[in-house]
Amino acid sequence: MLNRKIVTLALLLTTVLFTGMGFSQIKVEQDTVGNSLLLTREHSFYGMLHSNGWGFGYRRSLNDDFFKKKMFEAEFLEMCSPKQTKSVNPYFSDARPYYYGKLNACYIIRSGIGYQNLMNQKPYWGGIEVRYFYYVGAEVALAKPIYLRIIQDATTGPVVDYTITTERYNPDVHDIENIYGRASFFKGINQIKPYPGLYGKFGFNFEYGKYNTKVVALEAGVVVDYHPKAVPIMAYTKNQNLLTTVYIAFHFGKRYN
Repeated sequence: MLNRKIVTLALLLTTVLFTGMGFSQIKVEQDTVGNSLLLTREHSFYGMLHSNGWGFGYRRSLNDDFFKKKMFEAEFLEMCSPKQTKSVNPYFSDARPYYYGKLNACYIIRSGIGYQNLMNQKPYWGGIEVRYFYYVGAEVALAKPIYLRIIQDATTGPVVDYTITTERYNPDVHDIENIYGRASFFKGINQIKPYPGLYGKFGFNFEYGKYNTKVVALEAGVVVDYHPKAVPIMAYTKNQNLLTTVYIAFHFGKRYN
């Protein structure tokens, strides 16, 4: 399922990138821009889907001119491993599914600065304004240990018996034979470990809102995350220091002076 999501997002991103490059061939006329009202402040919220999960964020800008916006952003997102696959214990109907081999759930908080550069201005009667953007910033990945419900043999006589305990996943001890299912999400939240890093982002922003005072935009791009110490998401595999994802996001907000 995760692979299908990656393919779908990659195809959509490719389409958007080619569309953006097509718009880049359209010349921006200085006199048209000069007839528009420059709104210097902009705030927006957004939700996003990326090739390894989901996220949401906040962005604001101070606009000195029409052609280039200086942007500040903050994001929170889930970062899954493309190698994780969902498993379920077939012998218990009430067992919750889990990801076999997953050591930690990973969530990333990003904060960065960037610029949006005008490629195609929206005509006064409506349409789409296209900008390309780039961001760089700092981030911290939060690794929350995975806890599972484990089957413990409690047989003391001829009748087979068992108990269920909650334990932190240990790939050397727990396997598909004794894993009942996943435990509560909140289990292990007090054991979160931070992994600082950096990120860079590039893509295209398509503003199609009817009014200049409203932010309504679709965005697509590529993000590269780097952590000097790799976040241990999965067992039985080498976790990467460098993660590359593609994403799409929907923005809504306002502009004013």
